[in-house]
Amino acid sequence: MVSQLKDSGADFRYTEEQAARFRKHGWWGDEILLDHLDRWATETPGFELATDGTGRLTYGEARGQAYRLDLSPPPGRAAW
Repeated sequence: MVSQLKDSGADFRYTEEQAARFRKHGWWGDEILLDHLDRWATETPGFELATDGTGRLTYGEARGQAYRLDLSPPPGRAAW
């Protein structure tokens, strides 16, 4: 996923040298947030991720919502 972002021409806050140093020290990996959410939802789907005092969201529910967002059709296109 990181290489796809680089290929898209997106600007990055850190230089390649800084990123290499962060990876060398174990501070960074190549995972994005959705990679972590997938792992957490697989390992503990019912574990509470967030609450606002009136409702709660588990890792499994958050992953489901994230994938529904990703599967939305582009504007003007039918879902199926």
